[in-house]
Amino acid sequence: MALWGRAPSPVRSSEARQRFVIGPSNTIARRTSRVGPEDRRWSLILGLWRKLCGDGDTCYRQLPRSNECNHLSDLMPLVVLAPVSNSGMDEAPPSSVGWKMSIPPFLSAAALVWMLSLFRIARDLLPYRGVAWFATLLAPLVLVAAAILLPRHRRAGYAVAAIGAALPLCWMFLTESRGSGQNSWITMNASDSYAGLYLLYSESRIITAAVLITTLVWAGLRSLPHGWQLLQRPVNQRTWPAFLMTAGVLFYWFVTFAYPYREPIIVDGPRPELGILHVKKDGLGFRETRISLYRNGTYYLYRNERHLFSYKFWEVHSEGALNTDLRTRVNAIKNLPELRGTVSRAPRSLVSLHGEGWYTEADSPEIAAFTTENSVAPPRELVELFNEIEGMPVTRTSVRYQVKDICLGFCYEPKAGLGYRAENVRCSEWPDGKEHCY
Repeated sequence: MALWGRAPSPVRSSEARQRFVIGPSNTIARRTSRVGPEDRRWSLILGLWRKLCGDGDTCYRQLPRSNECNHLSDLMPLVVLAPVSNSGMDEAPPSSVGWKMSIPPFLSAAALVWMLSLFRIARDLLPYRGVAWFATLLAPLVLVAAAILLPRHRRAGYAVAAIGAALPLCWMFLTESRGSGQNSWITMNASDSYAGLYLLYSESRIITAAVLITTLVWAGLRSLPHGWQLLQRPVNQRTWPAFLMTAGVLFYWFVTFAYPYREPIIVDGPRPELGILHVKKDGLGFRETRISLYRNGTYYLYRNERHLFSYKFWEVHSEGALNTDLRTRVNAIKNLPELRGTVSRAPRSLVSLHGEGWYTEADSPEIAAFTTENSVAPPRELVELFNEIEGMPVTRTSVRYQVKDICLGFCYEPKAGLGYRAENVRCSEWPDGKEHCY
């Protein structure tokens, strides 16, 4: 018969405990074992043990000199359960999650298959990239193999899962372009008539990239030694660092690829002879009016009201014709020295709660800015011409359409308001071989 009891210890562990067997000769044997629910039946004997010995830990330390314990050890062996800590061991404790470990690889494989099933939509825009494309096609099989392997051989399963998640990421980022080409974030700015073709595929690329990065970091963390600690817990038992690192990668990808504002279109046409943009800001709202004047005497009038933290806004477009007097005034305004005084390639948006700005371009991508923030007033002739044209009757029926901004209004700036929205007018390849957007 054995007497079971739990000796107090400053270290608690649910994974392993030490068993001390006290025989008739006062010798102590120790081995590691698990404690099951059946040990609770010995609670009465445990109370007797504490009654005879007082503090069980004291009786254990003074066992050779304790007469109270000696006479009991002559009658029966005593088994004292003392917790033991395995925090310093490199071996991870046996996991009880089982099939749950296979969820990340399975999700990654499903997301990747979803993206590949939509690839036919954008295959004309994306080069295959040889080996990288073959690795992408192979990745779903590797991820499924990792999901099957994980419940049986965790360490090998984590390694296979990390490889399977890394294989398609190379091809995805090689085929992602900041300027012209496949830009998953800029596709979100496409109009409804164009977005139906590519919007779903771009969404699948973003979601798949997020799932693959999370799986890659998760598998890497699980493969680390058990002795490595993060916030007083083994780092290979932490999951939130994988989500945090994924969020950081997506944020960097979004900031560098979504700004400046662009739409996934290519425009090849003449720029206006004179463009004027008037912006009024009131809190989070912007009221914008643009007039584009062309050499053939035609002008186009655009109006919109947009708000920050709003994904969509409506714009109205109308068309009219200039008379001879207005044409003469336009030529005079183009030569005003004030239009060359505050010139910038991409002036920034109004940031104050209440402000007003005038922006002009004349036969050049350089933009003159007259705002309440730079304390420069617009020329009187420019304002009078703008107000007169705005009040003229239009010759064609107005067209109303929707404009989108994936940045919720923060990427849309005066240059976009002046009509610089197409990919090919905001980005170009410089002699260094890199794409630059402004």
